[in-house]
Amino acid sequence: MRNLEEHYGVRLFVRDGRSVRLTKGGEALLDSVRPALLQLEDASRSLLQHGRTSPTELRVSAPPLFISTILIPNLGTFEKRLPSLTLRIEASENDRYLDAVSCDFAIRFGRFETFGLHAEPLLAIGCMPVCAPSLHAALQQSRDGLWQQTLIHVEGHPRAWADWFGATEGGPLRPGRELWFDSTCDAIEAAEHGLGVALAPSPLIERRRGFGQTLVAAGPVSGSAETIQLATRSDIHDAPWAWTFREWLAASVLS
Repeated sequence: MRNLEEHYGVRLFVRDGRSVRLTKGGEALLDSVRPALLQLEDASRSLLQHGRTSPTELRVSAPPLFISTILIPNLGTFEKRLPSLTLRIEASENDRYLDAVSCDFAIRFGRFETFGLHAEPLLAIGCMPVCAPSLHAALQQSRDGLWQQTLIHVEGHPRAWADWFGATEGGPLRPGRELWFDSTCDAIEAAEHGLGVALAPSPLIERRRGFGQTLVAAGPVSGSAETIQLATRSDIHDAPWAWTFREWLAASVLS
């Protein structure tokens, strides 16, 4: 990394403890070389897969909530359908650099930019307010309901609460106490601990362990606000085993 920065004469990375992130200059460089990286990855994969009719493993990137509620409970049936394949599952909600270099299949909420991936709708979702049972009891006794509660937001969906209030309460969001997280799972866990009310994707949240006990609905589900999208690497999209994976995933969503 140091050699790259010395070569270009600009700072490309910011180091924070053990983590490293790109600067704006680094992001610009990555965007410029991405097509070459994709070509290199395709060439490397072709060499590795030469003589094979199918790969030995599949790389799947998905949000943590989707993994825990859809993928993990159905992995047994996946192994029966594709016993020769190993799954490598990455938990991620970030789609800024989502491309065919990093995964074979990607699952994300809403629309996202893809590079070398073919995207298609998988499941329509709405937003459901959720909270701890103790807070739910207080909501039932309060005339103002959610207006008086701490609203838990997710950085990647800053307008989610405003959209929910506009769709279900018939009015704009009133400023009040807020708590922000960078992931949906963290926001839901904070709500479960009684720190406020979070918005969770329905029908996924109803499948989460503890729903109805340690976490309950705090309001109605808004209409189908988003769609969960499945993206497949373009070069494998029509392969028989890729079709089998997508069929398994579609069945898992409906199970």
